[in-house]
Amino acid sequence: MCFEVEIIKSYMKENLADKKQLKMFLDIHAHSNKRSIFCYAPKPEKGTETVPSKTLPGILDEMSEMFSLKNSDCNNLESKKYSARLGIHNIYKLMDSYTVEASCFGYDVKNNPMQERSTQQGSDNSPEIVQFKPAHFIQFGETLAMAIARQLDLNIFEEDNDTNLLGYEIDLDFGLGGNHKNTHRAEDYLLRKNYGVGSQAGSEEISEEG
Repeated sequence: MCFEVEIIKSYMKENLADKKQLKMFLDIHAHSNKRSIFCYAPKPEKGTETVPSKTLPGILDEMSEMFSLKNSDCNNLESKKYSARLGIHNIYKLMDSYTVEASCFGYDVKNNPMQERSTQQGSDNSPEIVQFKPAHFIQFGETLAMAIARQLDLNIFEEDNDTNLLGYEIDLDFGLGGNHKNTHRAEDYLLRKNYGVGSQAGSEEISEEG
């Protein structure tokens, strides 16, 4: 039994007594084995399966090059019965209860012409891998919000996009290695380009360079 999961379940029971209020649950983790970003979800009963393209993982696979539907899975394994996604699924009878896993390393590039050519020629067909940087996770966070809206048939207005990150201090872990200064700049560029705001770290790096 996981103490943190029990706290989450207890909190939600107290604050979401009306089970119809909960439309989706996401438990977001880092993953040390598989690459890319992917989901685990409850396994639907026979006859209630949904076309993959209509599910959140299917939508994310279509919208993001960083997401892998191939690495995603639907299961109700006994070993996972204490996971947050299955705990919430069992309490609320909610199929849209997901664990979102993000690789600690990077993502496999999808639909890579060079890889397809190598496969046809019988040479090494190892996927091209892009190491994750903070800017990737910020970009995926925006994609995730849009995918949730699409899954729940919600309308997104321009003012929603403009205020997605305003009022939040973004503090990201740069322990993945690489050039931190370039990483800060990439993060800052993405924030300024999309939201007109810069990260504190990125602003400091720019000021130091003059």
